[in-house]
Amino acid sequence: MNLKTVIVAAAAAFVFVSAPAQADSLTASANHQSALASAERALERGDADTALLVLEDTRRGLRHDGDIARVESMRCVALHALTRYEDAEAACSIAIDTRTAHWSDYNNRGAARIKLGDYDGAIDDLHQANLLRRGASAVRRNLARATALRDSQAVASN
Repeated sequence: MNLKTVIVAAAAAFVFVSAPAQADSLTASANHQSALASAERALERGDADTALLVLEDTRRGLRHDGDIARVESMRCVALHALTRYEDAEAACSIAIDTRTAHWSDYNNRGAARIKLGDYDGAIDDLHQANLLRRGASAVRRNLARATALRDSQAVASN
């Protein structure tokens, strides 16, 4: 066999071997997108339990930061709805750490921190959310609430 034949055979083998992997990757991506859409619909219906089950199952196979961040961001919302605030805070932190900052992740982590009594942490997150999305009503409401709670806590301790 000459060198040209070996190169052509190797290239053909590479294409043949990589095509199923690429198809599997595309199928997995489509399945993840479908699962995320299903979880999103469950959250819109107020069914946080179902959303969380779908998201927990979906997150196992994720490898791309953008997909991980989206799942963790949605998990944060579902966990918050289920009053699992520590878990919600952790999920939002993962979302923040794995993608370009999104205002809603900071807002949602701030809301979880309010529930946990970490008013200073909440205020820091909400200021960051406000920098990323000026004028968002949810951020303004949460920031006012966190500030009022922190101030009332300071007055009560004096």
